[in-house]
Amino acid sequence: MKNVLNYESSEYDCGPTTLTNALRYLFERCDIPPELLKAIALYTLDAYNEEGETGRSGTSAMAMQFLASWFEQFGRCKKFPISASFLLGEQVRGIPTATSSAVCSRAAWRSSGAGWAGTGTMCC
Repeated sequence: MKNVLNYESSEYDCGPTTLTNALRYLFERCDIPPELLKAIALYTLDAYNEEGETGRSGTSAMAMQFLASWFEQFGRCKKFPISASFLLGEQVRGIPTATSSAVCSRAAWRSSGAGWAGTGTMCC
């Protein structure tokens, strides 16, 4: 069963909302490992504003880059069909106003001949 996509809950949570929505879009509800959701909650909303308040500047590019790497390692170690790349500036094609992006994709995957196959990509 697919999950519905979420709207942002505040002015600052576009990073965690988009990453969670990417998982919701690409995977069935029963297939989303809790470790991925925990990593998103743990490593996003890390940027400080001018007053020194954490999370009030959203998620830093460094955190998104770390999560892309974390997703890659998780996919390899757990044999979970996820791949992520961090794109910056000119690397982002087709999204002219974006300055950074974490791209998550579910690659075609089969496990022991009885898995599922599918593809998808989502940017934030």
